[in-house]
Amino acid sequence: MFGGGVAWYIKQYGPQGFEVRSLMGPTPSPWPWKAMLGIWFMVFLFSLGSFQVSYGALSFVAPELVESTLNQSLFIGPEATAFPLLHNILMVILLVVAAPILEEFLFRGVLLHRWGTRWGLPGAVVGSSLIFGIFHANWIGLSMFGLVMALLYLRSRSLGLVMGVHALNNGIAAGLEVAYSWLPDPAPVSLKDFQAGWWMGLLLMAVSAPFLWRFIRRNWPFTAQPLPYEVNGQSR
Repeated sequence: MFGGGVAWYIKQYGPQGFEVRSLMGPTPSPWPWKAMLGIWFMVFLFSLGSFQVSYGALSFVAPELVESTLNQSLFIGPEATAFPLLHNILMVILLVVAAPILEEFLFRGVLLHRWGTRWGLPGAVVGSSLIFGIFHANWIGLSMFGLVMALLYLRSRSLGLVMGVHALNNGIAAGLEVAYSWLPDPAPVSLKDFQAGWWMGLLLMAVSAPFLWRFIRRNWPFTAQPLPYEVNGQSR
């Protein structure tokens, strides 16, 4: 779906002078790996915590839905298909390569600029982040992720950097799921145990929230500056 949207946008606006290079911006040299890891780690903690809290509350209303979500896996075994390795490799490529490129191009690239031109950057940052979150199961955590990625893009003017952080997030999440599946006889997550861990979710949110608030407060002034596409186009 996102890939189709990106292809349509380039086809629609390419003849009107739309430049992908101006949207992508400069490539960081060297890549700020320490900063990327720090930003990713705090958003990841917040996302884990918000999932625990929100789905813990939802489990009292829709227990079957939550239990099904908890025991869902992106990767499959030989009992599900004749070619599990091929499926899992393609899933990793989708998560770590395709999804970060397409989602960042659409939400931080296209949507942020379109809404920023119409309604101003502050509203575009918040609105595009909320829409990004709604398209994911953990909408609270992913809305925060979208907000941080939007501000990182405004600060760096590099969509490639933002795609890199997104790929790092998806790659580590996929790696953790693979590692769990390799455990000898991994037990399914019970609803009772999940509900009992609500305090851990609150703790993760409490630990990460001050760092995220500091990042947002420091970088929010970039919403008063011109759009990255405009600045990148002028500097070429």
